[in-house]
Amino acid sequence: MTVLVSYVPSAEGYVALGAGLRAAKTTKQPLVVLNVAVGSNFAEPTFAEEKDLDAVRARIAEEGLEVDVRQVTGARDVAEEVLKLADSLPASLIVVGLRRRSAVGKLLLGSNAQHIILSANCPVLSIRPDPS
Repeated sequence: MTVLVSYVPSAEGYVALGAGLRAAKTTKQPLVVLNVAVGSNFAEPTFAEEKDLDAVRARIAEEGLEVDVRQVTGARDVAEEVLKLADSLPASLIVVGLRRRSAVGKLLLGSNAQHIILSANCPVLSIRPDPS
């Protein structure tokens, strides 16, 4: 079994990475970090540049763990990519970062985290950055 972190280069992604790292250390399971870019627009805020992924590798190496960092580009749906990988690993836990959304944003826009939470075949840990 594996701990899977859905990572974006943001405060939400950073706290998800930290939570996934702690879970992997505690359970002595492998850690996989997945970054998904939708379409071919690499200016998307979800796209992690190589320097971002190198920082992820360095942070985890500091903790003495090995990590498998993966990136999917050209995806149609972030949540579907995360769920597909979680099933194929198989994952014992998926970790996702949450961001604040307005009531209108919740109503009109889909949420990758919500889709993952409601559709995953394993437990999902959702975490938000400290609002301060």
